[in-house]
Amino acid sequence: MRLYTVSPSVPSVYDAFETFDRLFSPLGRTSNAPAYDLAQNGEDKFQVNLAVPGYAEADIEITQEANELVVTGKGKAEAEGTTWLRRGLNTRGFESRFELGENVRVVAANLTNGVLGIELVREVPEALKPRRISIGGAPAIEAKAA
Repeated sequence: MRLYTVSPSVPSVYDAFETFDRLFSPLGRTSNAPAYDLAQNGEDKFQVNLAVPGYAEADIEITQEANELVVTGKGKAEAEGTTWLRRGLNTRGFESRFELGENVRVVAANLTNGVLGIELVREVPEALKPRRISIGGAPAIEAKAA
């Protein structure tokens, strides 16, 4: 029997999930929180889609404080004279909290056909981006003239 090991320098499928977990993770979901999907739309662009049927734009509030994204849906008043035979849609209101990774921010949101799409982007500062260092030749970092 042969045993194969994967070199630590070779990226694996698990690395992609681990990286995404560092960029975006749910914080304590409640029972009435809406279902959501996560998508990656490029190296540094992501989208969260929340199922919010019956909610209008005025009923939803999206806030980002530091590394936390909070999506809140306002509850709706009960219609008088209505007897519900089955209540499957959430109209009590909700709050969904997500932890965003470093340098991730919300850039846009839209509500289409009961799905709230929130676009996220990871913006790595220039100081943290990889840079090429030359050997021997001109200095890699050039001083700017004052």
